Amino acid sequence: MVRSKNFKRIFAVILLGLCACQSQPEEQIETPSHEDYLRLNFGPCFGTCPVYEIQLFRSGKLVYRGDKYVKIKGTVTRNMGEKLFADVEKLIFNVEATTLTDPKVCPRLATDFPAVRGELKVGEELRKISHYYGCRGYAWRKQQVELIKSLKRHLKTDEYTAERLPFQNHEQSVLQAKFRGTRVKYYMQASEIKKIKLEGRN
Repeated sequence: MVRSKNFKRIFAVILLGLCACQSQPEEQIETPSHEDYLRLNFGPCFGTCPVYEIQLFRSGKLVYRGDKYVKIKGTVTRNMGEKLFADVEKLIFNVEATTLTDPKVCPRLATDFPAVRGELKVGEELRKISHYYGCRGYAWRKQQVELIKSLKRHLKTDEYTAERLPFQNHEQSVLQAKFRGTRVKYYMQASEIKKIKLEGRN
């Protein structure tokens, strides 16, 4: 009976330990509460979409953390100058706050696409940025995509992620992964056809 009680106690301690380990939050870039900042988090997809987070502060400090499918993994800190923050702040405030996020109910939804989540804090104002590339069929989608592209150009994210794929956007990157086998087969067939034509000319 004593052994049974001891076993139950040991099992309970182990179970609590496992729960504590699983509940630990993911490591995030620390954000000073007193300083204005922009944070953007680029999530995974079914394919090789770059997974990374980038923050820019009013002071010009930029902090990048690369996770998967990026040129640079880990954390990089740079001083980009105060003008850069003013530029990205202007980009975001030039659009309606309601167009920075997807609709609550997506008209046409496709799975396996990446998402961009972030926020801009200026003083007491906080503007949320949220876009899932698999959500389509709403009026301001193009405006969202163009804004994210502009932010990436200003932040020069390609220097860290090497995001220069044969296809130029996330949507096509997913399709590239899904149909990689078909594309390889197609290119092999095209190569053989070209070879036969060249041999026929000689």
